[in-house]
Amino acid sequence: MAALVERITNHETVITLIHTGLDESREVVIQAGSFGEHTFTHATWSDQNGEEIGSFEVDDKWLQIKLEPGSGLQLKLRTVRYANSPSYATPWSKPVSLIQGRKQ
Repeated sequence: MAALVERITNHETVITLIHTGLDESREVVIQAGSFGEHTFTHATWSDQNGEEIGSFEVDDKWLQIKLEPGSGLQLKLRTVRYANSPSYATPWSKPVSLIQGRKQ
């Protein structure tokens, strides 16, 4: 699996994912922020020609994508910054909050 983060703004993240293998489908989990401190609210995906294929609501700090062998897509993810407390939690573990949030 190859990932290219094309653009990050205050309200949007654009990522291209390519499954370089030829034998079986693969899944990848994308996290909103290094410590999950942001939230993805909406996803739109496009093909290699830039044509929109579909969209859906997310409302989570993680997004799991499954790609078939030799396929790829571009994701545009609407993002709300600093919506979550930063943590080392993963989608597969119990939440751990060892990080102190930024004081403003």
